[in-house]
Amino acid sequence: MKPSDLTVYIATRNRAALLAETLESLKRQTVRRFAILVGDNASTDGTPDLVRAWEKEGVVSCGLSSQIPVTENIHRGLDLAQTPWVLLYHDDDLMHPSYLETVLASLERHPDASVICAGMTSTAQPDPSA
Repeated sequence: MKPSDLTVYIATRNRAALLAETLESLKRQTVRRFAILVGDNASTDGTPDLVRAWEKEGVVSCGLSSQIPVTENIHRGLDLAQTPWVLLYHDDDLMHPSYLETVLASLERHPDASVICAGMTSTAQPDPSA
């Protein structure tokens, strides 16, 4: 597997505070072999500024100037990704630090897989250190 065979695509709109926590959880990953694209769906809050600030961390913004349906924004991420694998991620989720390491190892063991699925834990108050 190449250094960046996986893109994490985050579709978002007007959720800067939640997106910031999500990006922090991606920064804490135990591997760095992935790209991050943020599909900002014409946010009017601080989301565009937040994503610009994360560009120094390698986050790529693919913001829109006018809103489109959420499903189109998700499909847009699939079209824009330049890697063989795309992980569609939510702007209000936090990722366990070793999650992408596990996903990439699974892809290496099963290169012909079409889909990788995983469980999740829901909490009333997300723990950003998890």
